Amino acid sequence: MLLAGVALTAAPWLIRSTILTGNPVAPLANDLFRNPYFHLRTGSELASNMRSLHGIPPSQVPWELAFGDRLTGTFGPLLYLLPLGLLSLGTRTGRICVGAALILAVPWWSNTGARFLMPAAMLAAFALAMVLPRKVAWAVIALQALVCWPPLLNTWQPPYTFRLHEIPWKAAFGMETKEHYLQNHVPEYNVARMVEHYTAPDAGIFSLIPVATAYVARDISVSWQSAGGECLTDALNVAAKIQEQPLYDWTATWPPASLRGVRFRMPVELSREWDLAEVQLFSGDDRLYNSPSWSLRAWPNVWEATLAFDNRRSTVWRTWEPTRRGMFLEVDFDHAQLLSAAVLTSHNGPFEGPLEFHGQGPDGKWRLLSNRPSASQRPPEDLRLEATGVIRRAGYQYLLVPLGPSGNGPLGKQIQEHAPQWGLVAVGNAGPNVLFKLR
Repeated sequence: MLLAGVALTAAPWLIRSTILTGNPVAPLANDLFRNPYFHLRTGSELASNMRSLHGIPPSQVPWELAFGDRLTGTFGPLLYLLPLGLLSLGTRTGRICVGAALILAVPWWSNTGARFLMPAAMLAAFALAMVLPRKVAWAVIALQALVCWPPLLNTWQPPYTFRLHEIPWKAAFGMETKEHYLQNHVPEYNVARMVEHYTAPDAGIFSLIPVATAYVARDISVSWQSAGGECLTDALNVAAKIQEQPLYDWTATWPPASLRGVRFRMPVELSREWDLAEVQLFSGDDRLYNSPSWSLRAWPNVWEATLAFDNRRSTVWRTWEPTRRGMFLEVDFDHAQLLSAAVLTSHNGPFEGPLEFHGQGPDGKWRLLSNRPSASQRPPEDLRLEATGVIRRAGYQYLLVPLGPSGNGPLGKQIQEHAPQWGLVAVGNAGPNVLFKLR
């Protein structure tokens, strides 16, 4: 019955995710359900962050859940008494409550936020109530209510803890407007209202921060919530960090040969990602320009292979996972081409291992063209206008950025300080967040 209830509750979400992305548990498990909508790294980082204890020793977890502030929630002192509920195992009802509590606690191991223990804590509290004398039970309830009363919590809990900070009596009884309450208590509300004030209803907005979309009637895409959003953010970062993360040209030459396709293959494993910002093919001194008739193949991430053939060094095809032996990017021509050289532009430098160039002859057989390409660092170039042009071509007219010290804040700060060079004009701000219009 329990599994049937879980299936009934989860089935609509699993079906919806399968229809939209091909992955029933999106954005997780993208290694099992490869799709163009979420990168493997996104799901891996999300899952790792959710199950992490963030440096808290296991022995300190009960204290953090009861009184701490590092697991996004506080249960109060009653949490320490819950193990007494095990004394109820002598009764059938007690065994049911304890067993159900243990089952409902399982999800906490994959997401250590305190709220994921709330269903289990409720049933464990029932088991505790079965073994406490009535007067003691009421005393425990009174102590828990007193210690967890918001005004008292404010005296010993930091303000950023995920909890109720006050009882909003005025807002609840209509003596304070919804707008006034939200403006003073929910910073994200002010960002949402600012965005709606400065943009048209049909405007496309790309955001480097999460937005409270419940409060804004606009189509907003958030950078990390899709593969497409991550690619646009990647373009901004490539342009912003060109000095500290330079590009290299890998050049390979071979005797002129008639080829039906060319494959670029990584023959070794690397701890970091492999990327290609641009592929250029040559016949002698003449460049062979890209054609829409060509077919592209890649492992992994075939859906973004075009980013290496779009004549823009701010857009990058990358593996989005540590490089494994045999990963490749391949271009197949609509007819045989006479080629003698190729230049690959990448963030991977010559110190990161070899690179193989393979060609497919008219007979359909592949052969090694070169495994000793030369790598030279490209001089820094200004890719900022190109990067924002990529965002514009994706259908967006506005860019929302944070200015804080973490996350995308440093990128947003650089954009704010050099807005004209990015082709941007600031149109509004709310707290440490700025809305730019693309020129």
